[in-house]
Amino acid sequence: MDAPRSFGFGGVLEVAPTVSPQVREALAARGHNVIVASNQVGGSQAIRIRGDGLLEGGSDSRKDGMALGF
Repeated sequence: MDAPRSFGFGGVLEVAPTVSPQVREALAARGHNVIVASNQVGGSQAIRIRGDGLLEGGSDSRKDGMALGF
């Protein structure tokens, strides 16, 4: 959930600022037009229902949010 993200749109690949320069260079070498986003990109929350019925939740650290289940 906390892994860096990228979004492709209109021939541009926008990557999170935490994507390393080496990865950006490798993407550019493969023909991608890479730009670094000015802020973190995206966010998510998730709830897992275990086999015993217990709910486990998590929220992405990039933005405000919480995972709720009942």
